[in-house]
Amino acid sequence: MSSTNAQLSAVRKDRPKTAQKRENKEAVNTDTLHALNNSAKLLHKEYAQLKMESSKRFEEMQYVMKQVKWACLV
Repeated sequence: MSSTNAQLSAVRKDRPKTAQKRENKEAVNTDTLHALNNSAKLLHKEYAQLKMESSKRFEEMQYVMKQVKWACLV
């Protein structure tokens, strides 16, 4: 067992610093996390509303364009 630990230590020492495992010592504030989550939900909701509204307006514009086209042909 100790030889395995020695081998692992040797391998870890040979690895460059960038390849070594990093430990995240900073904790995320739960209030910040909740605020970020709420902001993301609100952004998604507003995006969906904007997408629906713009789709509706384009359909209305297409309808008006068809009316104009038919009026010009008469």
